Amino acid sequence: MTAILAWGCHAGIALFLGSVLTFVVASSLTANASFEDIVFARRLIRRATLAITMPGLWLAMLATAAMWFTGSAPAWRVAVLGLVLLVGHTAIVPATRVCLEQAEVSRREGRLSSAFRRAYLWESVLGGINLLAMIVLLFEQR
Repeated sequence: MTAILAWGCHAGIALFLGSVLTFVVASSLTANASFEDIVFARRLIRRATLAITMPGLWLAMLATAAMWFTGSAPAWRVAVLGLVLLVGHTAIVPATRVCLEQAEVSRREGRLSSAFRRAYLWESVLGGINLLAMIVLLFEQR
């Protein structure tokens, strides 16, 4: 049972890390791109956040919580995953929505809006913190 739960935790972390890598690549490719490309990248990031990143975090969280209940995972891992989920749902997911909306506004207006820049910065900084936390969870030693 513990092996299955550990697999679930690692699969969730892999979904998270794989999707985040995609976001980094999409963002870097659109640094000096057209507004159409920026909107496309923001749409990809928004949809993948909702369909891959957040479900991956939930999978990792539920598997780790189950491992904690069985005594095979420390409580701090559950706490860290809980914080990553909280930041994801309360800040990063809304920022992806604002980024997409503001990318579409920017396309119509022909210039990047300041609201897009703020939401993008917020998403990037908090996403980086979440990424660091997940890497620590992946490589920590008991």
